[in-house]
Amino acid sequence: MILLVCGASDMARRMLAEKFVREQEGWKHLPLERVHQLMEREVESDDPTLFLRVACHCARELAEDGTHVILSHPEATEHVALLREELEPGFTAFHLGPIDEEGADPDIEEAFDYLIDSRQHSVNDAFELIVGVLAQR
Repeated sequence: MILLVCGASDMARRMLAEKFVREQEGWKHLPLERVHQLMEREVESDDPTLFLRVACHCARELAEDGTHVILSHPEATEHVALLREELEPGFTAFHLGPIDEEGADPDIEEAFDYLIDSRQHSVNDAFELIVGVLAQR
């Protein structure tokens, strides 16, 4: 199983991912922004999605070995379709953050499987909601 968690603050995403790794057996966290930084520093490429393809490859390998993966990114709405294409089946995308705020990305509802309003839910709430979703799969 591979999850994408986008939105919210860096700290909230990290806390949520760490909670999964600590409290759910067999989970690893792969921050997409970290992969992007490493790729920019180490590889010359004109492909702006190369870091996503590398992360997808890593996530698939981990999943094949029985490890569940949480991918995280501050704002990957424009990349969800590519991630879904590369990682299905077993891919689920969650967006954490204000949902109906003025200036919010209008594509969020279409791109993500689940939206969690961070104004109404804490990291612990988000964790419980996600665990509940995963239990139904």
